[in-house]
Amino acid sequence: MLVKVRVVRNTISPDTFYEDLQSDDLREVRALPFPQWMPREIWLRTRHERTFRRLRVLYVAVAEIGFWNTDEYVNPHAQ
Repeated sequence: MLVKVRVVRNTISPDTFYEDLQSDDLREVRALPFPQWMPREIWLRTRHERTFRRLRVLYVAVAEIGFWNTDEYVNPHAQ
C-alpha cells in the first residue's frame, strides 16, 4: 500500500471536494510508477481534528474511508 500523509492548516468543510482541495497530491499519487492495482491512500489531517481522514485514491475518484477508534470518536465527515 502507498500512503502519503498531509497536514493542512485550515479546517475542511463538508462540502469541499477533495479533487479541488488536494489536486496536486492526488496527481502525484496517481502518477507513481507502481501497478494500478496497488492501493493508494492520502491521510489528511487538519490542526483542529484529532485523527486523520483516510482517502482512498482511485483512478477516477477519491473515496473517504470511515473508521472506528477505541475512544468512540467518529469522523463526522466519513460516509
